Amino acid sequence: MSLERERAEGCPRCGETTFYRAASTEIHLGEKVKWRCTGEGCDYSFVRIGDAVDTATA
Repeated sequence: MSLERERAEGCPRCGETTFYRAASTEIHLGEKVKWRCTGEGCDYSFVRIGDAVDTATA
């Protein structure tokens, strides 16, 4: 899997559209991946678990 990801809607804090894969693990719902914003000084992150959970849209 790629270590970077583009999101059309961008970061809600700084507007950056590129995120990097900070961590991942396999759980019973699927792969859990934590993504962090690449914007300078921005600490925004979100978690995706397979296709079931996306905290960026929560």
